[in-house]
Amino acid sequence: MKTKLISINVDGLEVIGKITRHEKYYLEVEILHPYVNWKNYRSISPVILRNSPNPFINSWEEMSEEILLNSYKKLKSIDKNIDSVVKEYENLNEEINAVTTLFIYIHKFQIKHISPNDLNILLCAEFILVSFLFFQTLLLIYLLC
Repeated sequence: MKTKLISINVDGLEVIGKITRHEKYYLEVEILHPYVNWKNYRSISPVILRNSPNPFINSWEEMSEEILLNSYKKLKSIDKNIDSVVKEYENLNEEINAVTTLFIYIHKFQIKHISPNDLNILLCAEFILVSFLFFQTLLLIYLLC
């Protein structure tokens, strides 16, 4: 399929994109201006198509414009909040490094004085804490997208 350019006007700004993939149950749009390297899509199950007289209320063109608008809004939000996201990411990395350093210290210097049962509890606590910090970072990224 030839790629088709689309454009919409958002608050006086022309947002340009292209339809990169258009199939019977799938539509993919890539934003070209004012942001780049972001694709978004919409798909629908054939089961829904069978059970609904008009599953796509909008035309493919209207749907591609809606996808482009949603992409623009997400990227604008990320762009607007990027400094706070980077700061939060750096803070989470510092916390992970501090926890890791603490547990390395405990493992190196106090392992002789810890019973095997206490060591297992300590390792589980370390795993839970690092996992929590990791998922906190993922949640932050998810909320922005």
